[in-house]
Amino acid sequence: MRRLILLETKMWWRNSRLLILFFLFAFFGITSPVLIYYMKEFLATFGGTEGTIILMPDPNWKALMESYFSNISQIGLFVLVYFTADTFKLKKESSLGLYYSTVARNSIILWTPKLFLAFLVTLVSNLVGVVSATYVTWVFFPEIELSRVLSSSLVQSLALLTLVIFGSAVTVWTRKAFLAVVSTIVLMVVSSIIQTLSDISEWLPLSLLSPINVLNAPGQVNLVTVGICVGIIVLSIMAILVRPLRVKY
Repeated sequence: MRRLILLETKMWWRNSRLLILFFLFAFFGITSPVLIYYMKEFLATFGGTEGTIILMPDPNWKALMESYFSNISQIGLFVLVYFTADTFKLKKESSLGLYYSTVARNSIILWTPKLFLAFLVTLVSNLVGVVSATYVTWVFFPEIELSRVLSSSLVQSLALLTLVIFGSAVTVWTRKAFLAVVSTIVLMVVSSIIQTLSDISEWLPLSLLSPINVLNAPGQVNLVTVGICVGIIVLSIMAILVRPLRVKY
């Protein structure tokens, strides 16, 4: 199993997926706080507002971190879901795909390394982004509360893992990685509508993608929502592992 995990890691590296994800998360971690901190200057310089008084609240460390979480919950999430889901797409024309679709009897040995890398890549990518954003924010606001940042990043990592593993399960059953992204977009749109029209927003798993409430008050973590996310992850893993190896399309 260790060799298979190492092989899967090399595949991520050779396809430049690891580099792209780490760069993307680090990029948002650096630029998001900077853009918020200098927003007034940017608007005055590039917005054609010379001589106009721009009324904006002064930024604080929470606003800078919120900007990072917001950007990652959109662009970063979609790239992460697609890259991970694509590794679960079993191509029949490949030697590995041909073997598992014609000879092999157990798919656990195939999916376990991929699941391990899905967890590892998601957590490390977000860690790279959070560390970058925290450092930049600390430069501007040394009074940043690291405990709140840690709580928020853990909550967001759980939400990212939920969508990544769910999207991977969609790909395993459909063999189409883009459907993982489509399903993620649909879930986010539906979640946004429900949050707007209903008072149950705090119970929705996707509400953890942008953990602003946790950033403002670490004790605001809804354990029921966390439990729902864990349940979705477990069910998605089960769906991946129980999929028949040979399915006619």
